[in-house]
Amino acid sequence: MTPLLGEYYQSAHGPIPVPTTERGASACREVVEALASGHYRLESRPCLCGSDTARIVARVDRYRLPFPTVLCLRCGLLRTDPRLDADSTEDFYKTHYRRIYERAGHSMSSLYDVQGALAKGRFRFARRHLGALDGMRVLEIGCGGGWNLLPFADAGCAVRGYDYDEEYLHEGSKRGLDLRMGGLSAALAANEKADLILLSHVLEHFLDPQETLHQIRSLLTDKGVLFVEVPNLFAIRDRLMRSLQGVHTYTFVPRTLERLMNRAGWGRVALNPVIQSLWRPASAREPAPWPVDESLARETQRFLLRWQDAHPLLSRMRAVGERLGAAAATIGLLD
Repeated sequence: MTPLLGEYYQSAHGPIPVPTTERGASACREVVEALASGHYRLESRPCLCGSDTARIVARVDRYRLPFPTVLCLRCGLLRTDPRLDADSTEDFYKTHYRRIYERAGHSMSSLYDVQGALAKGRFRFARRHLGALDGMRVLEIGCGGGWNLLPFADAGCAVRGYDYDEEYLHEGSKRGLDLRMGGLSAALAANEKADLILLSHVLEHFLDPQETLHQIRSLLTDKGVLFVEVPNLFAIRDRLMRSLQGVHTYTFVPRTLERLMNRAGWGRVALNPVIQSLWRPASAREPAPWPVDESLARETQRFLLRWQDAHPLLSRMRAVGERLGAAAATIGLLD
């Protein structure tokens, strides 16, 4: 069956909508080889709502890796199916993830400049809704180089972060941050306790986000708060393919994120259209049911098709332009 988004989203060949460097292209080839050899294993799972009735949206992700995106017709949630299993996922993050996501001209200083500006916006969002933050213990899972923690440290917070990438951890440590190897399991083993936990563009990567959200509760102090930021599908218009990432196990819109959080026992403190959000553990003992919402599934299909009808040529032109720009930067034609 042709994917909902058409032939352009079916082939492993053709322009890569989000270009990578030669290091990244090599990592992509290694991923394909690992899949072909069986070193990386795939698994299929039903939607978080329990349904396995889905429509194929795309057969490849934004790097043209063979990770299909499907739309649940019962609740409107997008997911990768099939996806890498747990062991393959962990190896992918340790071995390939950062290489694939690098851009031409990549450097730690430029990365900190870009991410540092975004981190200040996340800090302001938290301060706006939580008030004074000084003295808080702040913990980040999936911290990268720790840029999100810097404004909290500057405000007098005690900060700590966990990630799997040694290069990024080393860079953050040089900036005086307490960054450690590992993910949520490492933080749980260390019996961490925090007043504020950050999951910035991390929740969408979890294989079992509901269970993960249950586990995170044990890391919070009594009045602790969880910050969650994920990409909002409905906020991505002319660059839709950017959101189709094979290691984004789920792709959310505000309604589906809130359903997941409620189901996992969290109550909303704040949620904006960018999907920056704050949550506290809810008092309800029984988890909230995941409602049937076929109207959201139809709305999501209309959004995807409307974008595809309006922008397929633009998307292809932009992809070619980005690749030419990346090639020019690589050989030094651009500053």
